Amino acid sequence: MAKEKGLSKKFIALVIGLGVLGFLWMVSTSIRQETLVRIDGNTVFFFSVYGSAIPAGDIKEVELVESIPKIGLRVRGARLGRYLKGDYQVEGWGTCRLYLHDTKGPFLVVTSAQRRIILNFRDPAKTQAVYEEIKGFVEEYRS
Repeated sequence: MAKEKGLSKKFIALVIGLGVLGFLWMVSTSIRQETLVRIDGNTVFFFSVYGSAIPAGDIKEVELVESIPKIGLRVRGARLGRYLKGDYQVEGWGTCRLYLHDTKGPFLVVTSAQRRIILNFRDPAKTQAVYEEIKGFVEEYRS
């Protein structure tokens, strides 16, 4: 009887351990997954662990910058090495939604009345291409 209790405790510990490892693997995979940016109708969508949508009419500015202010405390988000996703305090800008795949620029900054979204990819050319796509979309919407 005591041997069965010992085996069942080990089995439960194994199941819990595997569950925790599976969860951590899932989270790390989703954080590292590249953010998907799509324009549908009059809205720009950012698909990631923390998704966002900004109607074109709410976008005040679209910029491509080489550096951003210091990133401070995480409000609600996840960080894994160079990957930062979610809401973070950014010095001088307040709470911003980050979709960062690298610590180096360029960075796409989309500012609306409600929030500022900062995005980049490991490939600077992709960041540039997404900037041009959103900038062109907003200019076309305003004309």
